[in-house]
Amino acid sequence: MIRHSDSLILVWKIAELEARNLGSREIEPAHFFLGLLKKVDLSIGFVADYFKNGRQDSIEQLAKDVSELKSAFSAGKIESTPTRRQLRSFLHTGHDSTEGRLRRSIQSRELFRSAESSAKSAVRPIHLLASLLGQVPKELREFLENIGADQKAFIAAADRLAKEPGVETRSKIFLRKTGNVPGLEAELKRMRNGHKH
Repeated sequence: MIRHSDSLILVWKIAELEARNLGSREIEPAHFFLGLLKKVDLSIGFVADYFKNGRQDSIEQLAKDVSELKSAFSAGKIESTPTRRQLRSFLHTGHDSTEGRLRRSIQSRELFRSAESSAKSAVRPIHLLASLLGQVPKELREFLENIGADQKAFIAAADRLAKEPGVETRSKIFLRKTGNVPGLEAELKRMRNGHKH
C-alpha cells in the first residue's frame, strides 16, 4: 500500500500555508514547490518533534528526504532561501480569504497521482519534485528560466534520486496528522519580514 511519508505531509502543510498567504483558493504546484524549498531549511529536530507521537518514518529517512532535495536543488543551481523569496514575489497574489483547509488544484492532484505511481511504498518529497519537474507548469518553468536554473541537471538529479530506495520505516500504519505545524506560520512571517530563522 502506498502511503505519504511524514516529510511529504509536512511539505503539503507548508504548501497550504504558502497558498493561503498568497491569497490562493487552491494549493497549486508552485505552492508545493515552495513547500519543497522550505523543507530543506527546516531542522530534522523540528520535523521529528512535530511527528514524535505519530511519526512513521525513522530519523534517518527524515534526514535522507532533506539530503535528496538538497542534492537535486544543488544540481539545478538553486539556493532554497533566495529562490523561495523570489518565487513568492513572482507568483500572482490573490485577495481571497478562504476559510478552512485549502484543497489541491486539479493540477496538484495530478501531480500527486504521478508521484504515487512512481513510489514503491512511501511517497517522499523527492517523488513529488521529480513528478513536478516532469510536468512543470508554464509559470514555474518561466521562473526557473529567469533565475538561471539548470533545468536539465535539476530534472536528471530528481529522477535519479526518486529511484533510490527509502530507509526502513517505524510503522506500516498510515497516520495522517491534521492541523497546523506548530511554529511554522510564525517562522514564515519572520522570514517575510526579513529576519533570520
